[in-house]
Amino acid sequence: MSSKEHVFKIYLLVYIILGVTIGLFGHLSAKWAQYTYITAASGPTVETMGPILVGLVIFQNIAVSFLIGIVLAFLVGIILGSNLETSLQRYLFQY
Repeated sequence: MSSKEHVFKIYLLVYIILGVTIGLFGHLSAKWAQYTYITAASGPTVETMGPILVGLVIFQNIAVSFLIGIVLAFLVGIILGSNLETSLQRYLFQY
């Protein structure tokens, strides 16, 4: 396997792991908010504020996922890209 394929597989694996982790965290926190503010609570204020708070938690999850995704993509790109560049330079200039 060439170094280029190896780096690409690392990219793919890192993005799959990060994507699943961020998505799972968002799903679990949204379910927690739904359970806490709508299902388990009672009273007149919960009926009006519960769905609003759950909506805000879901919106926050989406916003944080986009921000974390951008930062992580930048860091992974810099780290693995420098490795790929070094590998390509070794391959191209070995003669």
